[in-house]
Amino acid sequence: MAILVHFAALNALIFAVKHFVEGTPNRWELVSEFVNSQPKILNSPNVCFGSGQAKNIRIDTRTNCQKVYRILRDKYPDMLKEDYIRPLYSDQSKNAFKPVLLIPPVTRCCDQNLKMDPRCAFPIVYTLQGTFVGALFHGCCGKCRATYNYSFKSVGSKRYYYNPLNNSQPYFQVTNKTCFSKDFLKDVHNNIWISGTTFDSRAKVYNCNFRVKDRERLSQLQTYTRNQDSDWSLNSQRIEDAFFIWTVVNFYQSTVKLEGTDLHIPIGGTSKHLDIEGLCKKMWTSICNSPNKWVQHSCRTPGCAQGYVTVDGNEYLQRDMCAAPKEKIKARKDLPTVVHCCPNSPITGGKSQKPIKFCREHVTEQGSETAMLPEHNGVAKLLSSTVLPKNDAESLLTGCKKAKNLNRYFERTAGMLALIRPCGVVVAMTEMFTCESPTQVFIFLLRTFCGSVVDVERVRYIGYDRACDLVPFLKNQAKNGSAGANVLLDRVEFLVDIFHANKHTEPQCFPPSNPKCLYHPHLEKFSEIKGTNTESCEQGFKRLNNFHQLTRKMTQFKRNVLFWLVNEAFNGELELQLRSKGLM
Repeated sequence: MAILVHFAALNALIFAVKHFVEGTPNRWELVSEFVNSQPKILNSPNVCFGSGQAKNIRIDTRTNCQKVYRILRDKYPDMLKEDYIRPLYSDQSKNAFKPVLLIPPVTRCCDQNLKMDPRCAFPIVYTLQGTFVGALFHGCCGKCRATYNYSFKSVGSKRYYYNPLNNSQPYFQVTNKTCFSKDFLKDVHNNIWISGTTFDSRAKVYNCNFRVKDRERLSQLQTYTRNQDSDWSLNSQRIEDAFFIWTVVNFYQSTVKLEGTDLHIPIGGTSKHLDIEGLCKKMWTSICNSPNKWVQHSCRTPGCAQGYVTVDGNEYLQRDMCAAPKEKIKARKDLPTVVHCCPNSPITGGKSQKPIKFCREHVTEQGSETAMLPEHNGVAKLLSSTVLPKNDAESLLTGCKKAKNLNRYFERTAGMLALIRPCGVVVAMTEMFTCESPTQVFIFLLRTFCGSVVDVERVRYIGYDRACDLVPFLKNQAKNGSAGANVLLDRVEFLVDIFHANKHTEPQCFPPSNPKCLYHPHLEKFSEIKGTNTESCEQGFKRLNNFHQLTRKMTQFKRNVLFWLVNEAFNGELELQLRSKGLM
């Protein structure tokens, strides 16, 4: 007995059988659903198998799909070979959609096979070729109750990611609803560190490139994918979450044993968004507790091997911070007085609440309007007796803008401090929470170079536009018993970089012919680093300022992680260029 099947349906069946490999949970339901989802081609020829009286079979059910497949497997195995499928499939007038198959790479746990859940989720998959829909499966160990997903393993509330460098897994799972191709995430990474592209603009470029193609392909399968058309667009929140999770996972893969590191991501507060800030805080803590390899960077650029570094502040790279009151404290006798403040980011608000100038730890029961106002840049707080009663204050508003619509100005950080070698390598960066001061520069130098004897040996000259203020400050700290100040004064020569030197008017800075001059870079005591690029910070800030738009509204630890990532990528690329020029 012979059977007749439509050529287009047979073509789709062969392709689906190869795509949903043996062992795929719910395999034949997916195959039949895939075949049914294909556009019907008019006047499609029939294919006859066997001899005798022919019977027409429609490949639209699980049973018929299995029946036709068994005939092909037993009597016509050559049709299932890959080199034969491709020309058959390419003959179709319209490419059919296929789901991206996402199966856990682990199949056994506790010496037994995982029990795969046949019910799959259908996440949206963003790639460099456009948007697709995946079939996402997970398995469970019946003994230890661990759940294995495509990109990570869950044990209770803990989450352990697999090696992101595994080439057999071309995709990265963010949630059960969204996945990204690894090539796309690498492309986003390069877009960000090279040009400072914002997540919003990157999402808009993606949607602009693939909107027409995605709508044509995905709209055919709304029932199959269980998604609405509006769910397919890429937005800034999705790409930002994916970028930071991908960054954290790769960091732990390269520094510690990723397999044993819990990277659980809870849902943040009242919102339904992932708490990426908590994940970045964990990574930033690990970075701060790890040695800084860029302290030891040395090349043949003039001044670099001799231990020269420039330190400077950049007020442009600021962000919003909690408006809790600041307080001056002295942690130890040998340390300078510092301003204690809350560095946390304020509550940005959203659909469920209004923005507040305080972080979650400092929000009062009455709200931000009645909370105590902090000092700002040294301006004293108003006395309570000088504040108008609320009713009198409202009576002064004669215009259309009422009190509830007035701008609430957020407290801001004062920018960032940076240490940059004359070759351009960024040694370290840190935030300034008050205006740039010798205290913050001193503590920044201690944290960067005084962690070990080897690190101290890599700094012999420091260029700073306020060196004439910093050295007297260090001498005063040395009198108070500061060991760190003594180390810097004994081992380091301070100078004013050439960009600012000519603007200084005091005898200790200008002119260099003055016998009292101590800090001008053209003095004889700085002859070892003659010709050094002392403007490295100003040049570095020109590049770093490109990230102002991207980072100005970022929360604290996301921002720290992003700048660390940008500098890591830039320094790595710069070293490659230095090697190509024979300078390393």
